[in-house]
Amino acid sequence: MRHYTEVTLDEIAANAFVVSKPARFNPLIPLAALLLSAVLVGAMFAGMSLPAVFAATNVANRMTDLWDELPADLPPASPLPQHTVLLDKNGAEFARFYSENRIEVPFEQISPTFVNALVATEDARFYEHNGVDVIGITRAAVKNFRDERVSEGGSTITQQLVQNILISN
Repeated sequence: MRHYTEVTLDEIAANAFVVSKPARFNPLIPLAALLLSAVLVGAMFAGMSLPAVFAATNVANRMTDLWDELPADLPPASPLPQHTVLLDKNGAEFARFYSENRIEVPFEQISPTFVNALVATEDARFYEHNGVDVIGITRAAVKNFRDERVSEGGSTITQQLVQNILISN
């Protein structure tokens, strides 16, 4: 036979514990956390890259201004400076004066091998760009920045010709 003890509701409440029901998994919470994290990381990256963006914009604006200052047409083609040869009374050369030691020759008299060697060493992408080699200029700028001095040039044969014409005129 079973024996039952009489208890009050207060006694049951004092000795009872609540078993909680497990919360349902809400897939929106981790998705919202991921989205918030991505936004915060993006904002931090944008904030850190602003100085570089402003510097690049400034450089681009200055290059555009320099480009706009260039003449639309080159001055009339005048011969580039060459050397002066002094001859004695018998016609024999005894001295040469020059700031640039050039002698003009027709293109047909220049060896194709020499032309190919010159293009290969001075402007390897000569036939690929339209006078301005952005890759070469960037490479030279990075090398000069790394070396903390001007150690390499990035101008093309076309840029060198334009510079020589502008300087000589």
